[in-house]
Amino acid sequence: MTKAEVSSDRRRTAIICAGLALATLLVFWEVQHYDFVGTDDHEYVYDNPMVLAGLSAEGLIKAFFHFNNANWSPLTLESLMLDSSFFGSEP
Repeated sequence: MTKAEVSSDRRRTAIICAGLALATLLVFWEVQHYDFVGTDDHEYVYDNPMVLAGLSAEGLIKAFFHFNNANWSPLTLESLMLDSSFFGSEP
């Protein structure tokens, strides 16, 4: 493969990646204005003091050794705690 072909392939790859990123942003842009869903968000998020406290060592231990809403979902709880640490209790 020549340098021109490699450069062309890289340019094409960069354009495709940029297009996919733009398409993703356009599709999910409205999500920033959505509110919590009424099914189980109160049990997982805004009525859950462990999640609202943010990411902590105690929260990580509880996430792995306790059930939440009759489910064992430590990674979900960790993700929610991290979100709460960065963005607070608003969706």
